[in-house]
This record gives sequence, C-alpha cells and structure tokens, in this order.
Amino acid sequence: MEMNGKNQGEIAKARGMLQAQQTKLQQIRAAMHETKSEMLELDMRHHDLRATGDINKMMAIKSRSIALNKSVAGLNTSEAECLQRIGSMERYLETLNRKLESLRHEATRLAEEIAAEAVAPDVKATLQSLASRIKMQIESLEGKRRSGPIKL
Repeated sequence: MEMNGKNQGEIAKARGMLQAQQTKLQQIRAAMHETKSEMLELDMRHHDLRATGDINKMMAIKSRSIALNKSVAGLNTSEAECLQRIGSMERYLETLNRKLESLRHEATRLAEEIAAEAVAPDVKATLQSLASRIKMQIESLEGKRRSGPIKL
C-alpha cells in the first residue's frame, strides 16, 4: 500500500531515511573504488615514466596522484559519517518498533479491560479515552489514517 507524504507514518519515514543513507554509502564506496583504481593506474604509469625519464609527465601524474589522495581522504571521512548516521537511524528505527509493540500490547490490555463486565461506566469511559489515544499513537507510527472525526 503506497502512502503519500502526509499519511506516511514515522516508521516509514525512518525507513526511507535509512534507505537513502544506505544508497549514499554505496555511492561513496563506488566513488572510492573508482578513485583507488585510478590511483593504481597512475602509480603504474609513474613507474613506466620513471624508466623513460619524462619529468613533465611524471610531475603531472604526481600532481593528479596528490589530488586523488585528498579525494580518498574526503571520501573516507564521508563514509565514516554516513556509517555513523546509518547506525543512529537503525537505533531510532528499532526504538520506534519497540514503541509500536509496547503500544499494541497496551491497546490489547485496555481492550480486555473495557470488555470486562465488572468495569464501572465512568472507568470504562476513561479506559476508552486512553485506548483512543493509544490508537492515535499507533496510527501515527504506522501511518494509517485515523477513522472517525478528531475530537479536540
């Protein structure tokens, strides 16, 4: 079931952000792989040019090699930051999932209490109010539309 951004639950948003960071990490790693491959190629060309003694080409290769080293250092930093964000997002998502399970458990417990015949009417009304609030919290996490009018 597809949801638009307005009805998308907190868990779905967190999953989307996590997937975006994982995609970014893959892109960083691909760029790092390309850069390292180019560095290896330059190193081989540098050794070949050393044998021929072409100083101008050697200096150009050395300059490019320095630029690539800086690029790799930047990519390593970006990778570490991305990994840290992914870890944080995974912990956040796990927290949301635990919260959802806790709310579901509480909703079940309240439903059982409401169904009990020995509950006084005023207590039953309070329990129904609590159950409604818990249902709204569950819906906000799951991203479902609230059924019925919103009471203020």
